[in-house]
Amino acid sequence: MATMLIPDSEVAEEPFDRLHPDRVVDPARIKALLSEARTLGIPLHRGMNRKIDPETAWIERIDGGQISIRTKNFEFDNRRQIFLHFQLAGQPHFFSADLVDQEADGKARLGVPSVVYLAERRDHQRRRPERHDCSRVALSSRGQELAEGEVEDLCAEGLGVVVPDEVARQLEDRVEVRLVNGSRAGARLHGEVRRLSKVPQRDGWTRIGLGLSATQPGERVERESAAAVGYTAKSGSAQRRWKVLSAAVQVAANRVRENVFRARLALPEIRVIEYANDRGEQIRGIVDSWGETRGATAVIMPPAWGRTKETLMPLAACIVAGFRAAG
Repeated sequence: MATMLIPDSEVAEEPFDRLHPDRVVDPARIKALLSEARTLGIPLHRGMNRKIDPETAWIERIDGGQISIRTKNFEFDNRRQIFLHFQLAGQPHFFSADLVDQEADGKARLGVPSVVYLAERRDHQRRRPERHDCSRVALSSRGQELAEGEVEDLCAEGLGVVVPDEVARQLEDRVEVRLVNGSRAGARLHGEVRRLSKVPQRDGWTRIGLGLSATQPGERVERESAAAVGYTAKSGSAQRRWKVLSAAVQVAANRVRENVFRARLALPEIRVIEYANDRGEQIRGIVDSWGETRGATAVIMPPAWGRTKETLMPLAACIVAGFRAAG
């Protein structure tokens, strides 16, 4: 059994083009987006540094073909490609840019990106409504039903709904959704507006990406009173004293164990491998394995965009331990 973590090293634009077909390629529009982010003081996010602090940047100036940024917690290394993402008007954007120069006081200059991708926040592939599915929904905001919308596509956790522009302008982040037809006609769900976009070739119409849930987001967890569960101050004090005593004993035992076995325990070896992909690009991964790896089951875990390989090491260790326990 072996698991391998793929790094966030230099990546070509082709995979992003396939994953996120919605993108901005016009240089003027790209600069306008970045200028708006600068004017509004919107932070750009990268990932985590080695201290697990979030890496954040702010655009200070856009001059010709370069962007001047001010960074916080950034760790600059030998990579010349910088990935950044930000949110503008509720829409996630991300891009990669070349590092031109690293300046003092955490400042840096980047090249203006040639493309900015609009990320779609959905978890499952959507499909067209079938005969038994809902094809129309009624949207409500603040208890007031606004209008019905046409369901363009759907999945287990969301809908794509088309409504007139004036309706879209009245929507808040949270809406109520009533299914007008289909096998679940009359059902009421809670929706979250995740994306707004113009409908091609239908002037005056907006497409809304909705995440759906059967429960109201942010509902309070039900509580039980102390009297209902038979709790008394006396028993509570005893329990607290016992917990404190147990914690102290555990800490003391851990310290003894550390002192006794510190010289015997060796740090685990980290196995790093490198290979070339089909485009000749160097890929580096961390391998966590148990037993004979030839012909074994392998799990490949690419880090989330903007994250590092190390964030998945605990998961890799758990998977390997599970296979090992099962023999």
